[in-house]
Amino acid sequence: MGYYGKSNAANPVLIAKQELSGEVANVIFDGVFNGETTHYKLVIVGLQLADADTTCHFQRRANGSTLQGTDDNMKYSGFKGNLESGETTLIETNGSGNYWLSEVNHIGTNVTRQALHGIYDIFPTVEHITTDFYQSVQTNAGVWYDDAGDVWQLERMGGVLTGQPYDGIILKPYTDNISAGKFYIYAMV
Repeated sequence: MGYYGKSNAANPVLIAKQELSGEVANVIFDGVFNGETTHYKLVIVGLQLADADTTCHFQRRANGSTLQGTDDNMKYSGFKGNLESGETTLIETNGSGNYWLSEVNHIGTNVTRQALHGIYDIFPTVEHITTDFYQSVQTNAGVWYDDAGDVWQLERMGGVLTGQPYDGIILKPYTDNISAGKFYIYAMV
């Protein structure tokens, strides 16, 4: 296996990263899931969007193209919780679509508050269902569920029922650009 040697002792190996120094339309990692291992982690640190009230989509890619239609029709469920006392908590059941929202409530631009930190566990195998697990914490700019500035946590799991192979991912805002963030992909041994 090309990612690691015998002395690595089963530690995660950084295989790709992007650390933004300015705005970009999206963050793309192509060709990173190449079969060297069956488990990968995407770590997101401080994702911020240029639009003060929008969402960020997570989608799968294969051969340099974003999967669409039935190729990326996934099913998912999860839990959303506002970490402030007495606020909204939601159970998410039987969702489906061609993307995941990476946040609960719209995130925005304020450098000191509105940001998202998250971890995706990615299992892009095709022998069985392709599966992702996601956990994040964010402060938000939007008021979709509660007040702007609330702190949320999101846990979600899902799978692509078609078994469509994929070798990369894209993080894409619904509107405007990604203005800040650090993004790391690790191969898990």
